[in-house]
Amino acid sequence: TKAPWEKVRVPEGLPYQVAWTPFIGLRPGISSPLRFLNALTVLRKARSLSKPGTILHGNGDEAALLWKVEGAKFVFTSRYPSYDEYLSRMPWLHPALAYLRCLFREPRFLGMGLAARFAAVVTTTSGYAARDAEKAFGLPSGSIEVVPNGIDDAFLEGALPDGTGKGVLFFGRLTRAKGCD
Repeated sequence: TKAPWEKVRVPEGLPYQVAWTPFIGLRPGISSPLRFLNALTVLRKARSLSKPGTILHGNGDEAALLWKVEGAKFVFTSRYPSYDEYLSRMPWLHPALAYLRCLFREPRFLGMGLAARFAAVVTTTSGYAARDAEKAFGLPSGSIEVVPNGIDDAFLEGALPDGTGKGVLFFGRLTRAKGCD
Protein backbone atom coordinates (compact mmCIF):
# COMPACT_ATOMS: atom_id res chain seq x y z
CA THR A 1 0.00 0.00 0.00
CA LYS A 2 1.05 3.58 -0.48
CA ALA A 3 -0.62 6.94 -0.19
CA PRO A 4 -1.69 8.33 -3.57
CA TRP A 5 0.69 11.31 -3.21
CA GLU A 6 3.73 9.17 -2.43
CA LYS A 7 6.24 8.79 -5.25
CA VAL A 8 7.78 5.32 -5.09
CA ARG A 9 9.96 4.32 -8.02
CA VAL A 10 9.79 0.63 -8.87
CA PRO A 11 13.21 -0.64 -10.00
CA GLU A 12 13.40 -1.87 -13.57
CA GLY A 13 13.96 -5.56 -14.22
CA LEU A 14 12.18 -6.95 -11.18
CA PRO A 15 11.28 -10.62 -11.70
CA TYR A 16 7.76 -9.95 -10.41
CA GLN A 17 4.91 -7.49 -10.80
CA VAL A 18 4.31 -4.62 -8.37
CA ALA A 19 0.69 -3.58 -7.89
CA TRP A 20 -0.10 -0.78 -5.46
CA THR A 21 -3.30 -0.30 -3.53
CA PRO A 22 -4.22 3.03 -1.92
CA PHE A 23 -3.14 3.53 1.67
CA ILE A 24 -6.19 4.67 3.60
CA GLY A 25 -5.30 6.88 6.52
CA LEU A 26 -4.25 10.38 7.33
CA ARG A 27 -0.55 9.58 6.98
CA PRO A 28 1.50 6.49 6.14
CA GLY A 29 2.76 4.69 9.21
CA ILE A 30 1.89 2.20 11.88
CA SER A 31 -0.03 4.68 14.03
CA SER A 32 -2.07 6.15 11.20
CA PRO A 33 -5.76 6.51 12.00
CA LEU A 34 -7.98 4.40 9.75
CA ARG A 35 -5.08 2.25 8.51
CA PHE A 36 -7.10 -0.89 9.31
CA LEU A 37 -9.27 0.07 6.30
CA ASN A 38 -6.31 -0.81 4.04
CA ALA A 39 -7.53 -4.40 4.30
CA LEU A 40 -10.39 -3.41 1.98
CA THR A 41 -8.14 -2.06 -0.80
CA VAL A 42 -5.77 -5.03 -0.46
CA LEU A 43 -8.70 -7.48 -0.63
CA ARG A 44 -10.03 -5.80 -3.77
CA LYS A 45 -6.63 -5.91 -5.50
CA ALA A 46 -5.98 -9.52 -4.40
CA ARG A 47 -9.34 -10.59 -5.83
CA SER A 48 -8.55 -8.91 -9.14
CA LEU A 49 -5.11 -10.56 -9.43
CA SER A 50 -5.80 -14.02 -7.96
CA LYS A 51 -6.98 -17.16 -9.65
CA PRO A 52 -7.74 -20.58 -8.18
CA GLY A 53 -4.65 -22.03 -6.54
CA THR A 54 -3.05 -18.66 -5.76
CA ILE A 55 -1.20 -18.49 -2.46
CA LEU A 56 -1.59 -15.15 -0.72
CA HIS A 57 0.82 -14.13 2.02
CA GLY A 58 0.54 -11.27 4.48
CA ASN A 59 2.07 -10.25 7.76
CA GLY A 60 0.17 -7.19 8.92
CA ASP A 61 -3.22 -5.64 9.36
CA GLU A 62 -3.55 -4.96 5.63
CA ALA A 63 -3.87 -8.74 5.16
CA ALA A 64 -6.88 -8.97 7.50
CA LEU A 65 -9.34 -10.00 4.77
CA LEU A 66 -7.18 -12.03 2.38
CA TRP A 67 -8.80 -15.23 3.65
CA LYS A 68 -11.93 -14.09 1.81
CA VAL A 69 -10.34 -14.47 -1.66
CA GLU A 70 -12.16 -17.41 -3.19
CA GLY A 71 -9.98 -20.25 -4.48
CA ALA A 72 -6.81 -18.86 -2.89
CA LYS A 73 -4.93 -20.13 0.14
CA PHE A 74 -3.98 -17.47 2.69
CA VAL A 75 -0.79 -17.76 4.76
CA PHE A 76 -0.35 -15.27 7.59
CA THR A 77 3.07 -14.70 9.15
CA SER A 78 2.90 -13.22 12.61
CA ARG A 79 5.21 -10.25 12.29
CA TYR A 80 6.10 -9.58 15.92
CA PRO A 81 8.30 -11.69 18.19
CA SER A 82 5.87 -10.81 21.01
CA TYR A 83 2.57 -8.97 21.43
CA ASP A 84 1.21 -6.56 24.01
CA GLU A 85 0.00 -8.40 27.11
CA TYR A 86 -3.50 -6.92 26.93
CA LEU A 87 -4.21 -8.97 23.77
CA SER A 88 -4.00 -12.23 25.71
CA ARG A 89 -6.75 -10.92 28.00
CA MET A 90 -9.14 -10.31 25.10
CA PRO A 91 -12.39 -12.32 25.25
CA TRP A 92 -11.53 -14.56 22.27
CA LEU A 93 -14.32 -16.98 23.18
CA HIS A 94 -16.58 -14.12 22.05
CA PRO A 95 -14.65 -12.96 18.95
CA ALA A 96 -16.97 -10.06 18.04
CA LEU A 97 -16.36 -8.50 21.46
CA ALA A 98 -12.59 -9.06 21.17
CA TYR A 99 -12.54 -7.46 17.70
CA LEU A 100 -14.52 -4.49 18.96
CA ARG A 101 -12.14 -3.98 21.88
CA CYS A 102 -9.15 -4.20 19.52
CA LEU A 103 -10.76 -1.66 17.21
CA PHE A 104 -10.96 0.91 19.99
CA ARG A 105 -7.63 0.09 21.64
CA GLU A 106 -5.30 -0.65 18.71
CA PRO A 107 -7.04 -1.14 15.34
CA ARG A 108 -4.04 -2.81 13.65
CA PHE A 109 -4.41 -5.73 16.06
CA LEU A 110 -8.01 -6.12 14.95
CA GLY A 111 -6.67 -6.77 11.42
CA MET A 112 -3.93 -9.08 12.62
CA GLY A 113 -6.41 -10.98 14.79
CA LEU A 114 -8.74 -11.52 11.84
CA ALA A 115 -5.85 -12.62 9.65
CA ALA A 116 -4.44 -15.03 12.25
CA ARG A 117 -7.82 -16.54 13.12
CA PHE A 118 -8.96 -17.12 9.52
CA ALA A 119 -5.71 -17.96 7.69
CA ALA A 120 -5.24 -21.44 6.29
CA VAL A 121 -1.75 -21.42 7.82
CA VAL A 122 -0.14 -19.13 10.42
CA THR A 123 3.63 -19.02 10.73
CA THR A 124 6.19 -17.45 13.07
CA THR A 125 9.96 -17.64 13.23
CA SER A 126 10.28 -19.25 16.66
CA GLY A 127 8.46 -21.43 19.16
CA TYR A 128 8.36 -18.51 21.60
CA ALA A 129 6.73 -16.24 19.00
CA ALA A 130 4.24 -19.00 18.12
CA ARG A 131 3.14 -19.44 21.72
CA ASP A 132 2.88 -15.67 22.21
CA ALA A 133 0.81 -15.20 19.02
CA GLU A 134 -1.47 -18.11 19.97
CA LYS A 135 -2.07 -16.47 23.35
CA ALA A 136 -2.47 -12.97 21.87
CA PHE A 137 -5.09 -14.01 19.30
CA GLY A 138 -6.82 -16.85 21.12
CA LEU A 139 -5.54 -19.58 18.79
CA PRO A 140 -5.35 -23.25 19.82
CA SER A 141 -2.03 -24.33 21.29
CA GLY A 142 0.25 -25.82 18.63
CA SER A 143 -1.72 -24.35 15.73
CA ILE A 144 1.09 -22.16 14.39
CA GLU A 145 3.82 -23.49 12.10
CA VAL A 146 7.34 -22.43 13.09
CA VAL A 147 9.50 -21.47 10.10
CA PRO A 148 12.87 -20.30 11.47
CA ASN A 149 14.63 -17.35 9.93
CA GLY A 150 17.50 -18.54 7.88
CA ILE A 151 19.28 -18.32 4.62
CA ASP A 152 20.45 -21.28 2.60
CA ASP A 153 24.25 -21.33 2.23
CA ALA A 154 23.80 -21.31 -1.56
CA PHE A 155 22.57 -17.73 -1.34
CA LEU A 156 25.73 -16.66 0.48
CA GLU A 157 28.33 -18.22 -1.86
CA GLY A 158 30.61 -15.45 -3.03
CA ALA A 159 28.49 -12.84 -1.30
CA LEU A 160 31.34 -11.18 0.58
CA PRO A 161 34.48 -9.61 -0.90
CA ASP A 162 36.78 -11.71 1.32
CA GLY A 163 35.33 -14.85 -0.28
CA THR A 164 34.06 -16.38 2.96
CA GLY A 165 30.45 -16.16 1.84
CA LYS A 166 29.41 -15.61 5.47
CA GLY A 167 27.08 -12.76 6.32
CA VAL A 168 23.54 -11.48 6.21
CA LEU A 169 22.28 -8.18 4.89
CA PHE A 170 19.16 -6.84 6.59
CA PHE A 171 16.98 -4.00 5.32
CA GLY A 172 14.56 -2.44 7.79
CA ARG A 173 14.34 -0.48 10.99
CA LEU A 174 16.45 -1.95 13.76
CA THR A 175 13.57 -2.42 16.14
CA ARG A 176 12.43 -5.37 18.21
CA ALA A 177 9.22 -5.54 16.17
CA LYS A 178 11.20 -6.40 13.03
CA GLY A 179 12.69 -9.48 14.68
CA CYS A 180 16.36 -8.56 14.17
CA ASP A 181 17.24 -9.90 17.58
